Amino acid sequence: MPVENPKYTFQPKQKTVNNTMKCMALLLMIVFVWFVASCSSLSKAGGDIQGKIVYEISYPYEAKSVMMDLYPKEMTVTFKDNKLHSSIKSEYDMLTTDFIVDNTQKEFAQLLKNMSKRSAMKMNKDETKRWFDTMPGYRLEKTNETKLICGYKCYKTIAHPTDASKPKIDIYATRTIGLDNSNWWNPYQSLDGFMMAYDIEQYGICMRMCAKRVSFENIDPAEFDVPQTYTMTDARTMQGLLTEVVETYVKR
Repeated sequence: MPVENPKYTFQPKQKTVNNTMKCMALLLMIVFVWFVASCSSLSKAGGDIQGKIVYEISYPYEAKSVMMDLYPKEMTVTFKDNKLHSSIKSEYDMLTTDFIVDNTQKEFAQLLKNMSKRSAMKMNKDETKRWFDTMPGYRLEKTNETKLICGYKCYKTIAHPTDASKPKIDIYATRTIGLDNSNWWNPYQSLDGFMMAYDIEQYGICMRMCAKRVSFENIDPAEFDVPQTYTMTDARTMQGLLTEVVETYVKR
């Protein structure tokens, strides 16, 4: 019986080993590139990232009515230079409300357009806290539950209202989108993370927000200025205007 040539006995095995090593090296390179790209993205937190987040709005506790056809269906949040601008518009652009937040200077502005009447107010951090202190408060309970929203891992926090007659709220916030994670300008001030899904009461109704699209794109710096067509007012006057909105559009 002929003896096999060792050269041909081991050559296929060596070829298999070489191919395996090449595949492993390629996979490691792909993982390395992905890791560097991820670190680069996260290193921009609080930096010069800019873009837009679109949220879907629903009304979990509202009964169907004719007026609901006018309710906003989306909220758009633009971001640049550590600033945020959120905008909510009703159908036919009859009513719009905007928040402009400067996370560096700790300034908060609210804009309200009701038909042709345009009003705006600006507040510093202390004034903003007092503004939200007049609204229902919450006790935040952290959990280990997570959900993937727009590709971002979000941690669930349960907000328990101090008013026991109101329902608890599930908040999903992420720490990896690269934006300022502080919530000094909203009712959930002790929350750690940028909110991707949450409930908020506005105009006397509960609005449920859930991010459905995140895009990184160039944003005009003028997006974060209060337009000259708006008349500046104080917090008391703005509260009266918001009450007028509730009387007109909600309590009918």
